Amino acid sequence: MILGAVFNALTITRPIKELLLGVTNIATGNFKQRIDLPLGGELGELIASFNDMAGQLERYKEQNIEELTAEKAKLETLVVKMADGALLLDEGLNVVLANPTAQRIFGWDLHADYLGKMRSTYFPPPCKQS
Repeated sequence: MILGAVFNALTITRPIKELLLGVTNIATGNFKQRIDLPLGGELGELIASFNDMAGQLERYKEQNIEELTAEKAKLETLVVKMADGALLLDEGLNVVLANPTAQRIFGWDLHADYLGKMRSTYFPPPCKQS
């Protein structure tokens, strides 16, 4: 009886606990999570499938980050190179982005720390909010 309980704990309970921990880690974004239990049978297949899934999620995450970084670089290049002035303000009218053309139009120092400042602080008087 005791031997059966020990066998049960080693072959069923531990793998289930490891899988639960692995699923919890994956859910929090830890896609590097792997389970290293040398088991055969259905539990072994389940663990192997879990590890495959975690690997695919990790690759998808890396690919998405690379794609987003590339798209961001393209957009930044486009905004910097365009001949028209471009400003991006947040909902509080703080400057989030100003391309070099906009900086020249408004007479801003190209190296000044204007990001995150209120629009009224840096815009000429005709452009200030009433």
